[in-house]
Amino acid sequence: MDQLTDGFVPKEMLKHLDGTPAEVTSLVRVGLWEEVDGGWLFHDWLDYQPSRDQVLAERAAASERQRKARERAKAKREAEP
Repeated sequence: MDQLTDGFVPKEMLKHLDGTPAEVTSLVRVGLWEEVDGGWLFHDWLDYQPSRDQVLAERAAASERQRKARERAKAKREAEP
């Protein structure tokens, strides 16, 4: 999830994951992965994990909240005698 791939596993990542074609075949056969152009998707990924767009929106909102909190704290410090 932290890679923001929306559950997509590119074919070139298989060697980095120490996966084998036989393991991929098994994952697809039992329905955990779905074969798509260029790789595979975790089945029902977005039913259980936030999407890339959701994560980025939440990060942007958190960043804005933090910016505003810092502004309020600075204004409060500057207003103190």
